[in-house]
Amino acid sequence: MESADFNLPEGLIIRKVRANWLTQKPNPLAFAIAAASVIVLLISNFLFWRDDFGLGSLLTAIPQNVFETHEYWRLWTALFAHSDISHLLSNTLLFSVFSFFLYGYFGSFVFPVAAFATGGLINYIVLKTMPVQAELLGVSGVVYWMGAAWLTLYFLLETREPYSKRLLKTIGIALVLFIPESYHRDVSYLSHFVGFVFGIVFALLYFWKRKEEFKRAEVIELIED
Repeated sequence: MESADFNLPEGLIIRKVRANWLTQKPNPLAFAIAAASVIVLLISNFLFWRDDFGLGSLLTAIPQNVFETHEYWRLWTALFAHSDISHLLSNTLLFSVFSFFLYGYFGSFVFPVAAFATGGLINYIVLKTMPVQAELLGVSGVVYWMGAAWLTLYFLLETREPYSKRLLKTIGIALVLFIPESYHRDVSYLSHFVGFVFGIVFALLYFWKRKEEFKRAEVIELIED
């Protein structure tokens, strides 16, 4: 019986991702868009607290106004009103950071368009569970949407790191930023939850829609070990 000669590989070829979508520079307008968005929030709340032009009543959303008199625009105007300065500041920091990253890497469709469009839907769902005269204010549902969308897209796109490391990092950041340290009766935790879930779902669909484009942004290096 004749023996066959096999050409065995001399070394192992390692596929390493050197660059991807997230290693690109963010859109140069990202800082301006984030700053302008924060300024709009600050101005709208200043007018709301002063009740200039009757905004004190026009910006708020209560189930009676929305579902009985069909003033659905309140689902969105309520995003621009907060109960007090501490409520506003607690949302503004993360809002500014995530608005920079979402616009900077994914453009205006994600932020501000999808973010605020979803904000109204979040308010609709939450108001359905509230008493008739209960008042819903604030952009926190949008902030949780933005955070979940960014963290999910980070997990899917940061291919330079293994899945396990990305998963631990994503979960860790989410726990630090979004799990409350204490309970407050006047906080709508349902809007936080709905916003976070919607953010994950949006990011998964958005990634699926653009996955080929994201894939083309990867720079692969083959290394012989």
